[in-house]
Amino acid sequence: MTTEAVKGWEAEELCRVARPNTWEAWIVLTERPTDPQNPGRQHRLRGGPVTRTLGGHVLEQWQYEVTTGGRI
Repeated sequence: MTTEAVKGWEAEELCRVARPNTWEAWIVLTERPTDPQNPGRQHRLRGGPVTRTLGGHVLEQWQYEVTTGGRI
């Protein structure tokens, strides 16, 4: 993640601006991170590496659209 992507979207700020959507994102990403029930908000990462290797395992990267311009 770049510094530009982080500006203005610290956890506290995101919760303040979009509390219900942030809570929904937390639930969705912790309970079913790769099983989107709302593909308009949750989908594989676009515009960057779609996988990442961590501990010898190749993992898909997903994002959740909390607001129109805010994704985690």
